[in-house]
Amino acid sequence: MKFTSMKFALKTLAFTLLLAAACLTASAQEQTIKFTLPEATQIGSVDLPAGTYRMMLFFGSGMRVVSVSGEAKDSPSVMTVPATIDSDRSCGESSVKLSRSQGKLELTSACFATNDLAVEFSPLQSKKASMAAAEAATSTAGAE
Repeated sequence: MKFTSMKFALKTLAFTLLLAAACLTASAQEQTIKFTLPEATQIGSVDLPAGTYRMMLFFGSGMRVVSVSGEAKDSPSVMTVPATIDSDRSCGESSVKLSRSQGKLELTSACFATNDLAVEFSPLQSKKASMAAAEAATSTAGAE
């Protein structure tokens, strides 16, 4: 009985999230950038192979989400929340910014010219450092 109710709760949660995403998409303003990655590139902890991608910024109801999806059938897709959003930056034209860190190419920011919005993504190294700091704090707290 317990397993069945948990299964129902998980299905209900999945349906609710899907419905919320559909509502967000329907009411949101949408910005799009099409770009080509010359080599494998990382966004957050996801590796994107070289190829052509489409980045979309969805915003509405106080929430901003960036979606990156490849045009090739087997390309990965990523949804992430930008670390910062700057509405004071003048873009001129839509673009993405790539940086090389420790030999890896990273997608670090994008500028959406339609509304002059710039978004920046957290570098992977700072995420790893934050996770390591949290683990160290947990280990220290457990030792006391």
